[in-house]
Amino acid sequence: MKKLVLKAMALTVILFGTTQTNLNAQVVEEGTAIFDVYYGFPNLYTTVLKSAYSNEPSVSVSGSGPIGVRGEYMLTDKIGFGLDINYTNTIAKWTDIVNSTSYNYEVSVPRFRAMGKFNFHFAQSDVFDAYTAVGAGYSSWKVNVTTNDPTYVDDTSLSTPIPIAFRLALGGRYFVTDNIGLGLEFGLGGGALIHGGLAIKL
Repeated sequence: MKKLVLKAMALTVILFGTTQTNLNAQVVEEGTAIFDVYYGFPNLYTTVLKSAYSNEPSVSVSGSGPIGVRGEYMLTDKIGFGLDINYTNTIAKWTDIVNSTSYNYEVSVPRFRAMGKFNFHFAQSDVFDAYTAVGAGYSSWKVNVTTNDPTYVDDTSLSTPIPIAFRLALGGRYFVTDNIGLGLEFGLGGGALIHGGLAIKL
C-alpha cells in the first residue's frame, strides 16, 4: 500500500513539473466549470473489517466506494469553489446455525458526505491542471442490521456522533481533449486516500 501511494505521488510530482514549461497557457480559467466523477481507494472500514475477520471464513466482508461527484466553478484563474459529494458502504454477512436452523445476518454501514471545497490552482499548462484543496461539510453514517432471526433484538444505536466531514487534498487533471480529462487526487478525510476518475470541463 505504501509503495502504491509513493509511486502515485511521484507520478503526480512529475506531471506537476511538466506544467512549468508553459504556464501562460491555462487549461482552466475564471468562469470555467469542471465536473469530476470518481472512485476512491481504499475503503477504510472495509479494509479494517476484512483484516479483523480474515481468520473467520464464515464471515463475508465487502464494500463499495467511495463513489462520488465533484463540481467546481473558477472564481478567478487560480481559485475555484465547489461541492464534493460521495457515498461509501461496508457490508458484513454471516450465518449462525441454532438447533439445526440457519439464521442469516447482514450488517451494513453506509456513509454519506457533502462538502464545500476551495481549490487553489498552483500550476497549469494547456492540458494539465494541479491544485490543492480544503473542504468541510456534512457527514453521516449508521449501522443497519438485517436478519431472519425472529429472536434478534436490534439494540444497536450506533450512528454519526459528530456530523462533520473535512478534507485536505492535492490533485491534478490531465485533459486528453478540450473538454474531457482524467483526474487524480490524494487527500486526508472526507473519503479515501486516493480518488481517480473522469473530469469534464464546460
